[in-house]
Order: sequence, then structure tokens, then C-alpha cells
Amino acid sequence: MTRTVPLLLVVDDEAAFAQGLASELAAQGYETVMAADGQQGLEVFSARHPDLVVTDDAMPRLDGFGLIEAIRRMDRERWRVLQGERLAREVRLIPTEFAILEVLALSAGRPVGIAQIAARVWKGAPAPTADSVRVQVGALRRKLEPEPSRPRYIVTEPRIGYRFAAEPLA
Repeated sequence: MTRTVPLLLVVDDEAAFAQGLASELAAQGYETVMAADGQQGLEVFSARHPDLVVTDDAMPRLDGFGLIEAIRRMDRERWRVLQGERLAREVRLIPTEFAILEVLALSAGRPVGIAQIAARVWKGAPAPTADSVRVQVGALRRKLEPEPSRPRYIVTEPRIGYRFAAEPLA
């Protein structure tokens, strides 16, 4: 699901603080949801899949550290990138690299412009330069391509952007 406004989850057992922070974030243009403790935060995370979680560390039922650990366990299994003929090697991607791969894979076989990649990956943040996108794509290629200097999966489309080759180039 692609959001036009980032969704932030605020988790804090002090209701007045959580409400104040959520109001400030909403005033800055973010959609916010709240949870009163770590356990409720985990339930909201599972249901809403926010883009960012802001949490207190000391809370009843499940503290902030336990919440983040549970989210990571739940999220790492959903978002894995495997490489190789038999998908034998897991590749660790930073969030920006994964987001670029997701944008390209969802448009497999079709070119995606650099501006379009920037808009979908950096979601409303100040837009990066074209060079920033190129640097991130280069890092992604070094992690995924057998020969990064001769890409088979993330192909450059001159004067447009990039294309994810659903069937790798020979």
C-alpha cells in the first residue's frame, strides 16, 4: 500500500504527552495513531503498518525495547531479499535500498523515472538529487548483481531511470 502521507505510531503510557506529540506531528502533515503501551503498540503496528514508530522506553505490559524487538522479528521475516540460483544467500539492505528495490520490482519490466523513484522512496521528505538516487542504486547493484558493472537485474534506461528485469539479461 502506498501512502501519500507518512503514518506515524506514537506509543507512550503518558496520555497527555502522547496526545501532544501526535498533535504536533499532525500539524506537520503526518498521519498519526497512538497506543498506550508496548503491547497495544504491537497490535496497532500489526494492523496499520506505520512508516515510523516513536516509543517511550519505560511502559507497562511491554516496554519500548521489547516493542522494537518484536516489530523487528515480525518485520524481518516479511521483508527478506534472497540472492543466487537457489536463493541461498540472504542480502542485507538498508531501508532506502529496499524501498528502491520495491519500487522497481512493483514495476517489473517497465522503466521507472528517477524523479518517480525519489518521490516514492523519500515520501514527502525533501527530494534527493538525481545523483543521490544513482548512488543508492549503485549500492543496491553491488549487493544484488553478480557483476555490478554489467547489471542484469537493475538495468539503466538512458535519460529515464531504471528498470527491474523480471527475466535477467544474459
